Amino acid sequence: MIGSTGQSTRALVSVCLLVVGAALPWVISKLGLTEELVLWLNLLAALLAIGGLVLGSWGIRCPYCGCKWILWAMKTQPFQSWLDAVVFSNTCPKCATSFSKGSNVAA
Repeated sequence: MIGSTGQSTRALVSVCLLVVGAALPWVISKLGLTEELVLWLNLLAALLAIGGLVLGSWGIRCPYCGCKWILWAMKTQPFQSWLDAVVFSNTCPKCATSFSKGSNVAA
């Protein structure tokens, strides 16, 4: 659904923010910086990770009914099938709008 609705960039930015926010504390710990700078950089890392989660959870949605697909998957699907439910499905779970690979609906 994400690719066929033109939301691939939003999903990619969301994942990148989350990965950078999660990896930054490890990088910071290896640099030997002052405690105050480490505190501020860890705060920045947390904000990046939270931003990625919020962007993915609230920003990736059905262009017709507004269903937030990631939140829907987290609420209704088993943990092991979240990715399949959001990425590989061709229909919105709420309004049943079908999205084909070539349609590229504007989000």
